Amino acid sequence: MHWLSGIGLTLVLTGSAMAQAPTVWFGSGKISDETADGFLSHATSIITSAIDEKGRSLRPLTAEEAASPLLDRKLVKEIIDVGSASAFGAACGVDWENKNYLKLMGRERARGGRTTHQIAAISLVHGLTMSTFDPRMECRPTDKIKAETFYRRKWNGAG
Repeated sequence: MHWLSGIGLTLVLTGSAMAQAPTVWFGSGKISDETADGFLSHATSIITSAIDEKGRSLRPLTAEEAASPLLDRKLVKEIIDVGSASAFGAACGVDWENKNYLKLMGRERARGGRTTHQIAAISLVHGLTMSTFDPRMECRPTDKIKAETFYRRKWNGAG
């Protein structure tokens, strides 16, 4: 079991991925509302540091856009979980970017109806989650298997 904390994040990752229909979880799936809200708030506060598809910095949110969350809490919790799986993949030398992160981004773009700011917030929450993990984290053989199994189940199966 790993205990992770940082930027108000405390996650407990158990020994096996848990499925909660229809979402496939890497960790326990028990991410608090406060944690999700904190990550989204932080991502929103740095949204102008994101780059759009044309390589331009994003404009600040309008007062109307800033009045409500860019993403729903359930999605933010899923992104935090996916980011945790990416951090383990990174520690284990697994291609987390292609097997996990880009799959998340592709799914969200394909859903349609997302603004550039929402797509950026998804990416930022993922990156902020990864940044809470120690980049020198030890990779146990079970961690590598867990990450690879999660990527397959999440993106090639139901989730």
